[in-house]
Amino acid sequence: MTRFLFILINFVLLIFEGTVAQVFTAGWWDLHLTMFPRFVVVMLIFAALFLGRVQGLFLGLVFGLFYDIIYGSVVGIYGFSMALIGYFAGLVFRIFQQNIFLIWFTVLIALVAFEFMVYGLMTLIKFTTMDVHMFVFDKLIPTLVLNMIFALLVSYPARSILLQLKNEEEK
Repeated sequence: MTRFLFILINFVLLIFEGTVAQVFTAGWWDLHLTMFPRFVVVMLIFAALFLGRVQGLFLGLVFGLFYDIIYGSVVGIYGFSMALIGYFAGLVFRIFQQNIFLIWFTVLIALVAFEFMVYGLMTLIKFTTMDVHMFVFDKLIPTLVLNMIFALLVSYPARSILLQLKNEEEK
């Protein structure tokens, strides 16, 4: 039951990112900054930290392919990036599971890595011509601020759901 709840929450967040959350981004208000809600990525990182690298890899691949199909213009970039971030975040799950501040720091580092990975892949296939300076100051920093606020708000509920899911899997 907890697994179904977690997946349902992620699907709702996936739809929320593309619809309602776009109203709260800076692009809607004619600012030059661009904020992308990456709420599913934040939940994926939490899942990888608490459930391990295999779960993180699998969830990242599945939800990354959903990202590609629904919002992406090139299939595979988000699937690959989210799977890789889920795997590497899951590598440190035994170390950082005990301290909430280290969890937030890991989420921050993983979000930076995710955004740079997507930017790098988009640049590699010549899908974007944005220079690094513009990417960092106009996209990365506002996106990190938005998603870290989200991570701070959902960290305790996500932690309790994921610990309950982990206990159910161990039984």
